[in-house]
Amino acid sequence: MKKTGLILGIISFLFLSAIGVKADIVSYWSGYTKSVESKVVSNFVPPKTKESLSATLSLNINKDGSVSSHKIVESSGNADFDAAAMKAVEASIPFNPFPSEIIDSHYNMLLKLESVK
Repeated sequence: MKKTGLILGIISFLFLSAIGVKADIVSYWSGYTKSVESKVVSNFVPPKTKESLSATLSLNINKDGSVSSHKIVESSGNADFDAAAMKAVEASIPFNPFPSEIIDSHYNMLLKLESVK
């Protein structure tokens, strides 16, 4: 009986440890996403317009913070706004590198930039 209790205790510990690690990774990516958004928004200078606009961009960020690709996946319908969104991303590169604990080689994210009137 003692062996069964010990094995169940080890399994429970490993399971809870795995949940904690997963939660830490989710928390990290959430924070990383916010830091990318903040940096891009600080470089975003939308054109003057009387309408509210938004564009959604896709970014593929490498482990070292460089960007292997970025593109508009949902256009605002305004070429100047879309160009300003792309320019903001380009002015923000490089982003922070991933910490050594993160084994992923890249991170794909969507970023929505808006101009509300």
